[in-house]
Amino acid sequence: MQAKVNRCSIKNGALESSRERFCKLQVLALGLALVGSGCQSAVPPASLAPSAQPAVAETNPDIARTQSEMLSKDGISLVWRTDVPHPGYCAYTVPSSGDAGAVAVFAGKVEEEMGKYSRSALTAMHLTRIAIYENLAVQGQPRAAMPDPDSGTLFLDYKLGDDDDAYQRHVIHHELFHYMMGVLHNDMQFHDSAWAGLNLPGFQYGNGGVNQRESSSAVLDHPMTGFVDGYAESAQEEDMAEIEACRLVRSEDKLLEGWMAKDSVLRSKYLRLLEILKPLGVQ
Repeated sequence: MQAKVNRCSIKNGALESSRERFCKLQVLALGLALVGSGCQSAVPPASLAPSAQPAVAETNPDIARTQSEMLSKDGISLVWRTDVPHPGYCAYTVPSSGDAGAVAVFAGKVEEEMGKYSRSALTAMHLTRIAIYENLAVQGQPRAAMPDPDSGTLFLDYKLGDDDDAYQRHVIHHELFHYMMGVLHNDMQFHDSAWAGLNLPGFQYGNGGVNQRESSSAVLDHPMTGFVDGYAESAQEEDMAEIEACRLVRSEDKLLEGWMAKDSVLRSKYLRLLEILKPLGVQ
């Protein structure tokens, strides 16, 4: 893998990404494909079991404070213990007590990003916990996040991409969008019948995010009318998730607004996305 490029740098008016960010996005798609087209787990519920990893001592003051205060007011628990049910194809490592500071910093990012959703929207999502671990993997594939509507859990890896603040924030909203489609439509790869008609005539999506191999597709550079990046061109569900993430990450929203001012297709998609999310009260 090539050396990581700072995603916060600007090049030709675009927020610069990197080959590493592309690989992370591809891993997200791999995991989503493994979960399947519906929000039902790829394994029976009986396979949901606590991890065998050793637990972090809850007496650690940083972790205890974070767990007791973060998001509790919205009925969502931030956890990193071993008693979180998870699909058998998911694995993780519990953070060590020495990483309590890093966990607390990441938890602060999570709280800030989740604060962009109203309490009623969070209730409608049926999201009950956000599980923060490291070495998160789905069938052996490293993951930055994994949505699991069945258990009401969003799994996040606090270390993957920890040198890229915008990326970690982007991942939260991208994967939460897939989670919400699982809640609304029982399908995390939900396709909206009206969405495809918003694209330019003749456009066809690719073979899904899992097959998007070009590193350049990860750059937020508005490569063509209606799209924020090449990754969004891979599949309708990724197109929607990328716009959703961009509109909620502060630095990326500025780019999105600038593009929409001159791109009526992207603006139409943005408005359609808000309609899709309206049943959950997401604004």
